[in-house]
Amino acid sequence: MGYFPKVIKTKLLEVDSNNFNTLFKLEELRDNLTISVMSFVPTLDDDGKPITCRAENPNVTNLFLETTWTISVVYPPVVKLRLGSSLAAGDIKEGDDVYFECHVRANPMVRKLSWLHDDRPLAHNATARVFHSNQSLVLQKVTRYSSGRYACSALNAEGETVSNELHFRVKYAPSCRTGSTTGVSVVGAARGESVVIVCEVDADPPAAVFKWKFNNSGETIDVAADRYTSNGSASSLKYTPVADLDYGTLSCSASNEVGNQLTPCVFQMVAAGKPHAPRNCTLWNQTSDSVEVSCVAGFDGGLPQHFLLEVYSGNEGTPRINLTSDEPMWTVRSLEWDVRFRLVAAAVNSKGRSPPTPLEDVLFRDPEKRTASETTLGAGAAGAAGATVIGAGAALALAVAAWRAARRRRAPRKAPPSSQLDKPTDHDDAEPDLIPNNYCETSSAPCLAVSSPNRTAPVPLSTPACNGPGASWTWGARTAIPAVSLGRSASASLRSSHTPATDLNVDAIKEKLLDNRIPESCV
Repeated sequence: MGYFPKVIKTKLLEVDSNNFNTLFKLEELRDNLTISVMSFVPTLDDDGKPITCRAENPNVTNLFLETTWTISVVYPPVVKLRLGSSLAAGDIKEGDDVYFECHVRANPMVRKLSWLHDDRPLAHNATARVFHSNQSLVLQKVTRYSSGRYACSALNAEGETVSNELHFRVKYAPSCRTGSTTGVSVVGAARGESVVIVCEVDADPPAAVFKWKFNNSGETIDVAADRYTSNGSASSLKYTPVADLDYGTLSCSASNEVGNQLTPCVFQMVAAGKPHAPRNCTLWNQTSDSVEVSCVAGFDGGLPQHFLLEVYSGNEGTPRINLTSDEPMWTVRSLEWDVRFRLVAAAVNSKGRSPPTPLEDVLFRDPEKRTASETTLGAGAAGAAGATVIGAGAALALAVAAWRAARRRRAPRKAPPSSQLDKPTDHDDAEPDLIPNNYCETSSAPCLAVSSPNRTAPVPLSTPACNGPGASWTWGARTAIPAVSLGRSASASLRSSHTPATDLNVDAIKEKLLDNRIPESCV
């Protein structure tokens, strides 16, 4: 065997073989050894396909060696959504059954499949007639609310992929578009007043024909087509009631290619106007920074009404605050201190606003200022009242003592029998709560007169000042009033002899007592 030198030969070949995306092929020769390397980037279509390496000797016929591998390409799911093959997308109506198919390719296998309706998850719900079945979504008895954008989402170990969006349309017959929960709208109009009534419907495709009817207690009349206009989703009717029989019920209905409107739109015509103003408004539960307002609702004018409270500051023409309520009750909070606010209440309906109802002004005092002023004022008033009471009490005590002394001089007693010496006298103590009125003046100052039953007046004195015009003598019941609590309630028992039903000026009498102006001749 001869010696052969070692030869290495490298050759680069471009290959395009059986859908393989080949980048390059490298062959390397080493003596009698040949090495071949091929690099490429597989695609989704390469997943699961075999790849074979085969070596042949051209000098030997049908002599070769080969090795085969199966390519496994991993990738995130590839998802595509389609409407059921047996369905026509443009011919689905309310009440039909439909299904969607979610086609998925993935390696590794999909772990989770979910559905989306208008970007929100659509869960399996038998009550709502929504069913998930393998890679299909079934909707039974679809409605107009089933319309929208649908998509499916698949998840595997390589990631999650959302499918294309499928716009799903459900056709339906017209139905009334109204905000009333009862389906009946109230329309108020005075006699001779023209109102425009708009009948709006929801429909897909848009409504093609509208019809109006009027019904009162006696008959049902079809409204002529030339009295209203239509534009596909709405119809407008101008109506003017001129008599009592013109108040009743107006109804409109529409139709399209799907069918006729099952329930018409109903408008109740009533004689109506602006509401009456709220009445009997009161302010209550006022605190340092809030107050509650309540009123009694007036006539609503025949239409639904709501209530408005406006808060004005000083003489401003623009309200500082507007509060709206379904009932005539409001709570006003967080207003400035030491600012006088005007409150105005009103009722509002579709015909307008009632006359305003002014309320009491509201003034929130600064708590610190109010507490300080009230404390100071209270202390001063208490001191003054105490001094006045003490002085008045002393003067009254002096007057009573003088009167008793004068009476004893005026009406001397007989000596009581010896058998009665030990018994207490009842001259002064029989009625200890009765005090005489020894203070008298002329007509310029009424006497301190307190009426008392079952007592006779004392013998008039000979002094002209006491028996002259305007002088009076009356016995009165003395109410036990502590000196420190003498106040306004005490004046209820002081009456003038000239005007029996009028209260006397207690302060003036106290002043006279304190000034020691009691005529000595009366004493």
